[in-house]
Amino acid sequence: MSISKPHRRRIYHSLWLATATVLFVGQSGFGFVLILVCLPLFVWLSCSAYIILCIAEQRAQQMIRALIWLLAVALIVGVHHLRDVSTRHQADEVVFLIKRYAQTHGRYPATLDALGIRRLQLQERLGRAGYFYHEMEMPYFYYKSSFSAFDTYVYDFKKSVWIFRPD
Repeated sequence: MSISKPHRRRIYHSLWLATATVLFVGQSGFGFVLILVCLPLFVWLSCSAYIILCIAEQRAQQMIRALIWLLAVALIVGVHHLRDVSTRHQADEVVFLIKRYAQTHGRYPATLDALGIRRLQLQERLGRAGYFYHEMEMPYFYYKSSFSAFDTYVYDFKKSVWIFRPD
């Protein structure tokens, strides 16, 4: 089945727009924008389903366009999931070092420099992240969510769990 030139142009348009969306929404901290993309996309996909089922001459073109957008959304979700898993793994490594230091020295480190982790290294590994410790309290270690620039994960050293803190 041959696709006409105007229909190919629509396919290229969808491809370029989906690529730009993946590049923008796939960035760390911009995953929440996916909600704004999915709302109109859901309406468009519903209309596409009608075109695919009822208008034979546009079926192939519309199926390709719908597939492009579904793959774009899947790619965005996959990128954010992988980034989230990777960041959590690296944060868990830092927590392990903090706990090991506390077991060895009988107290938590005053700064991450005591563990050999410089602030710049922490930023490179986790993005926006930080560690604070006051003698009378438990340490406070956090990192920014990769999905939303406004949310953070904080480690609770008493319960040994990560707590999601939406902003």
